[in-house]
Amino acid sequence: MTRDTTEQILDELVEAYGKEMVLNALEIMKKEANVRRGAVNDETGS
Repeated sequence: MTRDTTEQILDELVEAYGKEMVLNALEIMKKEANVRRGAVNDETGS
């Protein structure tokens, strides 16, 4: 995915759902990814 494509998708999401909702969703996804990464690290011991 190119930077232009990513920016276009984000622009469309903001237009459809509003900046605040998109930012909240990104924050939630970031936290979930960190939790999954932590779970993987716990399993591997790293």
